[in-house]
Amino acid sequence: MAIDRDETLRKAERLLRQGKLEAAIAEYTRVVDDQPRDWTTANLLGDLFVRSGQIERAVAQYARIAENLAREGFVSKATALYKKIVKIHPEDDTALLRAAELAAQQGLGADARGYLQALFQQRLRRSDRAGAAMIAVRIAELDPANAVGRLEAARMLAELGESASAAEQLRCAGQAFCGAGKAEEGMRAWREALRFNPADLLTRSLMVQALLDLGDADAARDVAHQAGDLRAVADAFSRAGRDDDAIRTFEQALAAEPGSEILRVATAQAALRRGECARAQDIMSPLADDLSPDVQLLRAEIELRCGRLEQAGTALDRYLASAPDRSGHVEQLAASIAPSDPDAGFAVIGALLRRADATGDVEPVIALLEQFVAIAPTHIDALEHLVLVCNDSFYQDQQYRARVQLADAYLANRRWAEARSVSEVLIAQRPELARHQERLADALKGLGVSAPLPAADPLIESKATPEAHEIDLSGDLESKAAPEAYDIDLSDDLEALLAEASAPVPARPADPSAPAAQGEEDSLELDDLIRAMRELPGRDEDTAAAARAYDRASEHYNHGDREAAVACLREAVRDVSHRFRASSMLARLARERGDLVQAIDWLERAKQSPAPTLPASHALLYELADTLQASGEPARALAVFLELHAIAPSYRDVATRIGASSAGTSGGSSDGAVPRRGPA
Repeated sequence: MAIDRDETLRKAERLLRQGKLEAAIAEYTRVVDDQPRDWTTANLLGDLFVRSGQIERAVAQYARIAENLAREGFVSKATALYKKIVKIHPEDDTALLRAAELAAQQGLGADARGYLQALFQQRLRRSDRAGAAMIAVRIAELDPANAVGRLEAARMLAELGESASAAEQLRCAGQAFCGAGKAEEGMRAWREALRFNPADLLTRSLMVQALLDLGDADAARDVAHQAGDLRAVADAFSRAGRDDDAIRTFEQALAAEPGSEILRVATAQAALRRGECARAQDIMSPLADDLSPDVQLLRAEIELRCGRLEQAGTALDRYLASAPDRSGHVEQLAASIAPSDPDAGFAVIGALLRRADATGDVEPVIALLEQFVAIAPTHIDALEHLVLVCNDSFYQDQQYRARVQLADAYLANRRWAEARSVSEVLIAQRPELARHQERLADALKGLGVSAPLPAADPLIESKATPEAHEIDLSGDLESKAAPEAYDIDLSDDLEALLAEASAPVPARPADPSAPAAQGEEDSLELDDLIRAMRELPGRDEDTAAAARAYDRASEHYNHGDREAAVACLREAVRDVSHRFRASSMLARLARERGDLVQAIDWLERAKQSPAPTLPASHALLYELADTLQASGEPARALAVFLELHAIAPSYRDVATRIGASSAGTSGGSSDGAVPRRGPA
């Protein structure tokens, strides 16, 4: 039955004024029971419970109001009510905990920590160690980034004998310190954590990484226990060039995790860096049946370092057969070995050459050899191979550069006969270069010959078969007898030519429709011939200047001076006889710079110039189409591919490229690289 609220409240107030507390409480209770959400009256009722000494009823009343207010979002009012509860009943765990939670919810960290500390001490007094430990963790969780709070929680847990939990809080404190840039404080916290719990591997890993970041690999090694941490320390020693410490630490890591293939490979590599091939082989022996690419590559490297080049070549062939997309790793291996052991480096290149030869495309072979001789510029086998594969006229400039290096290599190795033969070929190609004469003079001096004699180039008789990768022609060259000196007499031929030139021009058959007399036409042709003959010396001089400019460009490119090479090529391109090669070269240099627009411009200029050979013309068209495609002009690229297909339908992969271009795909190589053409 509903009550008259106002009348009941007036009655309760009269009873209070009369000092009849219990009767007033009864009336207020009737109002609250009738209207439980009347928080004002409910709070007043709680106060009356306190006045009457009914603390338990007051606590229950305040808690009911506080929880309802908290749910409705009135957190500060709810907090105030819990404060009242704590004041009248300090040992109420629930009130202290809820007061802390509500204070933390409002961002009042200090208040929250105070309530929790009071609760912690209270549970300690009751010998509730588990409950106290829980509160210590709650204190730490108030602000996870607060390192001081973590330390305080760790101290509390340590007092309770909770070593593992204390170590966990110290670990978190160390992370907080390091995150704030206080590495030393972090280290102290972690050391203390390990004192409480030496088996805390996570703390050890954090400490190892921090010490490595500080550059203290020795201290990190003292802390590290796990294989992964030990490997990180070993890697740090390797980077610092401390190979002895690195191999010992790698072996510690391998002992901790003997079944790790990655660790075994890393340990063997560390042994190789110290030149201990046998030790590396022993380390790898448990992986004898492992066919993974990394293991195969390392086995090949061990064979190389041990000087077993044939076995290394076989291992590399297997590696490339199983992982054809990893040829870059083999190139890196060659680059790392070649400077100290060129023969071993060439054995590595041999595996790549065998795969490239199998395709029938010489350009990858030339590229590989050029990369190798850039590292080992005096390696005779590589240079001889490069001269042979560049036998096509389109690669005459690469062949010329290789001959220059080969002549110097022969001279350096006192192989005078071979040096003489190659020097004579160079003189025939570039007679105006004094350096070639000097090379020949050095070779002749070594042979004890006083005058230069002509000789054939032993390296251009025929291309090597795809299987021939190591070619030694020294025996053939030395066995050939030096030809005798002879003079060339062209007087009879010259007189015959002059007589032929002075003979009258035969009369042409009469053309009835011709308006001019035959004698007049002959006179005009003779005038043109005389004029052309007069202009010929000037053209020859221009051609010679262009040839010299092209040679200088080649020399500049060999020495890495791209800008000087470009300047010389721009001079050479003025002469029509050198325009094709010079324009092709300028296009290649522009492509290397990433300037595809200029590369296309130079390629189109080369296309309009007479090509030295038909294969050279085909190669230029292919390169132009490939560059157009790489520059995002598929329509123009398709047109050039179609033009090439019309004149050479079986050239390389032109049919495939046309199909891919027609379908709207690139059809080219993944990196858009243009084949290497011409010298620089």
